[in-house]
Amino acid sequence: MSSQQKQFKFYAGSPLSMHLTTMLYTSFWRCVEKPDAHMQFCSKDNYFAMEALYSFVLSINIWEAILNETFQNDFIMQQNNIFSDASEAINKWDIKTKTITFPKLLLNKTFDKGNVLWQDFNAIVGIRNEIIHFKSSLFEGPKKQVDYLRAKNLTVQLNNCATPWQTEVSTTECMRFCINTTVKMIHTFVKLFVDAGVDSMPFMPFKELYREISIDDVRIKKA
Repeated sequence: MSSQQKQFKFYAGSPLSMHLTTMLYTSFWRCVEKPDAHMQFCSKDNYFAMEALYSFVLSINIWEAILNETFQNDFIMQQNNIFSDASEAINKWDIKTKTITFPKLLLNKTFDKGNVLWQDFNAIVGIRNEIIHFKSSLFEGPKKQVDYLRAKNLTVQLNNCATPWQTEVSTTECMRFCINTTVKMIHTFVKLFVDAGVDSMPFMPFKELYREISIDDVRIKKA
């Protein structure tokens, strides 16, 4: 459908990714400043925070919003290209397929599936999927992803009893991991465009919003 045939439904807008990112950072700092201290388990620099569980979902929402703002915006979708012509099929792709395929189609460059960043991203996606499609079962769940987070010392355990996986990953360090992984994905994404000679992206004016949080940042905040 041509732009002349379409009618605006809204007359102003801003990137959803920016709003979601602000929500995630705000939630993180709130949890750092006021962790759920009544819970009996925490460790140095890592605290249980009930709302931390949703950081896995929110970080992937941010990432998918950025992909869609870049490759499925009004300008792209009004042109004759693979993104507009095959939009119905593309909309059925999962987030990992979109992440690899979108930049490959436009830039002939994409993410390296063999590096640590991709493994980190995979872990977040796996936890996110288990939250969205939760099954109340002791026989199913994101064991591989939780083991991955345990190896990075991001989880916490209840004292003297078994800990449900969704409780174990509800920590401030898991939140920081989600934020920093998303930021690294974004910075890598920007580099793909720069290396391809493209320096204009919808979220580029807001790129300074996406910064990693160090453990020293956390300690200064809590001091």
